Amino acid sequence: KIPFLSRFNRSLALLKEGELEEAKGILYQIGENRSSTAKDAKGKIYLALGHVAAMDGNVDEAVDYFENSFDVAGDDISAMARGKKCFAMVQMNSGQIAEAFTTLEEVLEDISNSSAEGRTVNILKAETWNVMAWAYKKDGDLSQAKNFAKLALQIYKTELGEKNPITLRNVSNLQLLLLREAENLETSEAKSIIDAVKYELEDALGVFVEMNGMGVYGLDVASLKINLGFIAVWQKKPKKARKLLRQIQEMNLPSWHSLINRSVVLEEYVEALEKRER
Repeated sequence: KIPFLSRFNRSLALLKEGELEEAKGILYQIGENRSSTAKDAKGKIYLALGHVAAMDGNVDEAVDYFENSFDVAGDDISAMARGKKCFAMVQMNSGQIAEAFTTLEEVLEDISNSSAEGRTVNILKAETWNVMAWAYKKDGDLSQAKNFAKLALQIYKTELGEKNPITLRNVSNLQLLLLREAENLETSEAKSIIDAVKYELEDALGVFVEMNGMGVYGLDVASLKINLGFIAVWQKKPKKARKLLRQIQEMNLPSWHSLINRSVVLEEYVEALEKRER
């Protein structure tokens, strides 16, 4: 079991680094070495291969892997729910929003009908509500997206604690929904919302910076600084925005990561603001 976990975790690390082919090779190898009775391992491998296929743009292949993952889940509600949630995310990214909602409702029904209880069930519900929030956001319903994000966040705070990285990420996700909502308001109405969002993001950033001694949370730090940079632009604070941008550019983000594109957009916004303020 230890060699399997070691190699499996290595494949996940490679996925985070964008090394898809190498990660896929490891997953194929450990999949061939697992016995037919090791359903828990097979489910994890199918999920990981599904993520590889999705990242590579192979939607049909990703769907097959995710379906395989919950086919082998059996009575394991956690494995079943996570497989179906991944399936729903692929549906969303393919523009099948209505189908994704149906899949997520099935997940919630599966959780309710299971014999599992306590923290396990609560975390599964929170994870599902998070995906629901994302689905509503993609569907243009920010009000419902906020509602589900708040439900998920409350469970994370209760079950994991307010300073847990997962909780802090969900705090950030909710704040981004509030920012998106503020974009449609008059400046005078938006100001109080954006000020409150800034406070929450700065608080989350402070915790991540404190925990980031080994660089484990570098991407979280970068993401928060980018969002705070956009807020500084909105608040017409070019020096603050430029300082945050400089810090982000010094972080050596992976070239494949979406944060690179967001930092490029931020730089364009900062340059435009600096020109207007001269």
